[in-house]
Amino acid sequence: MAEAVHIIDFMLTVLKRQQPNQNGAGQRALAHAIEREVYPFIARLANPLDQAFFINQIAVQLGLPDQVIKEGVEKVKVNPPAGGPIQPAAPAPAARSRRERLEETVFGLTVWRASLAPVARARIGSEKFDQLTATLAPRRDELTLAAEVAYGQADQLAGELDDLLDYWQAEIWREELAVLLAKLKQLQNAPPAAVTPLLKRCQELSEKINNLKKL
Repeated sequence: MAEAVHIIDFMLTVLKRQQPNQNGAGQRALAHAIEREVYPFIARLANPLDQAFFINQIAVQLGLPDQVIKEGVEKVKVNPPAGGPIQPAAPAPAARSRRERLEETVFGLTVWRASLAPVARARIGSEKFDQLTATLAPRRDELTLAAEVAYGQADQLAGELDDLLDYWQAEIWREELAVLLAKLKQLQNAPPAAVTPLLKRCQELSEKINNLKKL
C-alpha cells in the first residue's frame, strides 16, 4: 500500500491469471486479450519511456519482438476506440495520506467482494461509507482491479478487511491527535481550564491507538 502499482501492471497480472494455460492456444488468447485490453492504456501514456517499458515487458511475456507490440500500439493511436481520440495522460494525483490509501483499498475490496460491504459500512458508518463510495466511484474499475490483484489469493478476506479497518480507525485517531497537539502548542500560555480537556482527549486517543496495536 505504500506505493501504488501501475494500472497496466494490474491488468497484465489479471489477464495472465485468467489464461493459465501456457500452450500455443493459451499464449495466443493471452496476446489477443492484451491487445484488446492493454494496448489502449499504453497508447494513452504521454511518456515515451513508459511506453517503451511496457512494450518490452509484454514482448518478453509473449515471446514476441518489441516491434510487433509497438506496431499494435501505434494502430490503436491511429484508430482510437469509439470513445474518441486518445487523450494525453492526466497529471499524477497529489500525494495521498495513509488514511486515504486505506479508504481506497477498502472501497476496492468491498466492490470486488460485495458481501464485505455491510461490514465496512457498519465499521465506518453509513454516512462516511456513502461519501467514500461517491468520491471513489470514478476510480471503481482501477481500485477493484487493485483489490483483486492484492487479495486474489487471500484465504480469509473478512480478516483482511478487519485489519484494514483497524488500520483505518488508527489513522483517524492519529489525525485527530495531530490536530489537538497543534492546538496545545498554540495554547502554551493558556489557563489550565482551556488546556486540560485537550490533554485528556490526547491521552484517550493515545490509549485507543496503543490498544488497537495490541489486537
